[in-house]
Order: sequence, then structure tokens, then C-alpha cells
Amino acid sequence: MMIHLKRSCEGVGGLLAVVLCLLVWTASAEGRSLFEVFAASDDGTIQAEGEGSSLADLVEDLIRSRGDFTALTAQDFNASLNYGGVEDALTFEVFQDGNEWVVILRSELTGLDEEFRGFSRAAAEDELEDWLKKDGASAYARFQAEIQKRSLVGVLDGNPNATTALLAQQTFRRFGMARPMPSWFTRGQGLDEDGMDPNPEGGWWFRVVGLGNFASAGDFSVDGGGVAFDTGTWLTENLGLSLGSMLMFMDVSGAAVVHGGTEFGVPVRVMNRRALNDAGSLTLTWQVTPVFNVAGAGSADMVAGGLIWGVGGSNQLVLGVGDLDITLGTQLTHYEGIRLRAGDYEFKPDLNQQVLMNGVVVTYPIAEAFFVDGGVSYTRYLSSAAVRDWISPTVGLGMRLGNRGILNANYTGSFGENSYRNHQVMVGLNMPF
Repeated sequence: MMIHLKRSCEGVGGLLAVVLCLLVWTASAEGRSLFEVFAASDDGTIQAEGEGSSLADLVEDLIRSRGDFTALTAQDFNASLNYGGVEDALTFEVFQDGNEWVVILRSELTGLDEEFRGFSRAAAEDELEDWLKKDGASAYARFQAEIQKRSLVGVLDGNPNATTALLAQQTFRRFGMARPMPSWFTRGQGLDEDGMDPNPEGGWWFRVVGLGNFASAGDFSVDGGGVAFDTGTWLTENLGLSLGSMLMFMDVSGAAVVHGGTEFGVPVRVMNRRALNDAGSLTLTWQVTPVFNVAGAGSADMVAGGLIWGVGGSNQLVLGVGDLDITLGTQLTHYEGIRLRAGDYEFKPDLNQQVLMNGVVVTYPIAEAFFVDGGVSYTRYLSSAAVRDWISPTVGLGMRLGNRGILNANYTGSFGENSYRNHQVMVGLNMPF
């Protein structure tokens, strides 16, 4: 495997490709399965183990004694399931009672204790599945909430690649630590430092960002990518409207996860490059932006996800010192689950989370049409989370496209507790009209 992988990487091109592929190979070689089940017959004479990246398939195989659990056919047994590194997250007791098969599902995380019956194991498993979609939706939502406090790979909350964190990060990049088009880029161009036209009669902009992601979350990997964009206009020199969206596709140790969200913001400039000295070499821009989000995530493999809404605000200060721009950002956002009904089915994530972000980025010219920037941000969940906080250093390079656009690329790392390491590369295009 190692030889085959190395040849493939060299074919892709270069030492960097080899190094990146080896990192991925190392993570997958040392990792563990997302879901693990350990089962034993009541008398202890028969034992079976199974693992995989699909919770639904693994539980179905367990109850119906298929695949790795064939040895348990016609046996009464007990089993425990590890969910994303959370040991014994669920336990199962399966036995025959007269003409019926009984499945008892328990979780010490929430006190869950439910019994399902059928004239076959398959019928009992069908009853469990139907309960999850209907009467058990709230109980399962509470279970998922506890998972997100403990597992490094929760879908909606609790880590840097969860929906709440991805939403907060996108908002912060747009309004808190937005990489400004430096003032020296726009002298005589009629644009401001964000690459936008401050003409009180209007000025539209459009930004699109492509993202690539690689994370090591303890024993698990989180790889993927996506796209984010936003568009808007300045209604006056100091008041604007912005609408943005993101779509991310993740592979969490073999499980497919999709995140998507929409954001509405109202940037308000309290100060717009106000001179702080007589020479005009020291300026200050102050912008505050209230935001509202609606987002969702889903994973059939992890049997997790749901819809959420969020509200918050970003505060940005840009201090211009000659050709140097220093951007300071602060942001607080709040997220809750959205109740969704579809016939007899009801879904509502048990979510109540706040995300606090602070950061600084410095931008400086290195040539007539190029600039570099670098900075660091700190993110903290204010409610319980598996990864409570993390530090994110960032470095980037930008260039002007003619008189009206900017192209930039940057790397951002996120380094948190419990050995969480995330690496993200972004390429963005900003075009004002």
C-alpha cells in the first residue's frame, strides 16, 4: 500500500504532493473506525465485533445478526456501541420472549431506556427505526447533544468542523477579520479598502471562496471542501446589505456529511477611514455588522444533523498606519435548533450554543500589485463542547486584478484541545461593480 501510494503521489507532481499524501496515509493508518460494536451471547460463549462508518448499517447488521454478527444468530445477546470515540454511547439487549424478539436500547448519557418488540429481529429493528423518526425524535436529539459535548466529530456542534463553528468562521471572515483591500491599492481607483465602491448612490460586490480542508480529530480524520460566496451593496457610504451562503462536503472517517447555510448581514460603518493625525498617515475605520443565519447539516451515515438558526454581531476596527493595515475583529453569535415537521415525523436539534471569536490580521504591500497578510484568531464555545476552544494562525497572499478586483489565497490552521488539528486552504475572488 505504501509503495502504491507513493507512486500515485509522485505522479500527481512534486515533493509537496508526496508529503500531503503521506500525511493522509498516516492519519488513515493510525485511525479507528467511526463506529464500533462489541457483542456477546448471554452465556459468554460467543463474541462478535463489528465496525464501520455507517451507524444505521452497523446497528441493522447487529440486530439482524448479519455480516460480522452472523455468529449471534438465534442467540440472546448484549452489545455496546462506541460512537465517534464516545465509549458505550449506546447499549443493546436482544433476546427472545415467547414468540417475540425484544430489543432494548439504552444510553447512560441521557437515561434512554426503550423497548421494541416484533415477531422477528427484523420486525423489532423496524420498530426501533420508526420510533427514532417519530416518538423518539426528541430523545435521540438529546442523545446527539450529549455526543456533541464528547465526540470530536459531532455534526452540528462541538468542534471546529461542526455547523455552528463553520457558520461563525464564515461570518467572522466576512465581517470581523475580512482581508481588506489595502488603502494603497485603491488610491485614485474610487474604491475603499474592502474593494467596494462607497458611492452613496450604490455599489455592488461579489465574492466567492473555494475551500479545501484536512483535519486530524484525535483518532479520526475530517477531509473535504466546499464553496462560500456573498454579494451585497452599499446603500450609502456607511450602510450596506449583504447576503452570503456556504456549502461544505466532508468525509468524516468514511462517513459523508454535508453542511449548508445562508447569512444576512447589515454592515454599518461608524467611521470610514477617519484621519487621526494632520498628515493623514494614521486612519481608523470602525464597522459593526448584525447578522442572521439559517443553516443545516446532515449525515445519513452518522444518523445526525438538523436545521439551526443563529443571530449575532461582528465588530471590526481597521487601523491604517501608512501602508500598513491592522484589522481587529470581535464577534459573538448564538445558535439554536429549528423544529421541522413532516407528516408524522418531527425533528429538532437539542442545541443552544454561543460562539465567541477574537482576532487580528496585518496587511502590507510587497509590490505594486501584491500584498501579504498574516494574523491569528481565537475561538471559544461558551456552552459545553468536545473542543471548547482553539487558536487559528493564518497567512495569505493577495493581488490586484485591474482596477476593480482582488484575488487572494491563504492558509488557516486551527489547533485545539484533545489533539484537534485542522488545516484549511482558501482561494477567493472579490469583484466590485
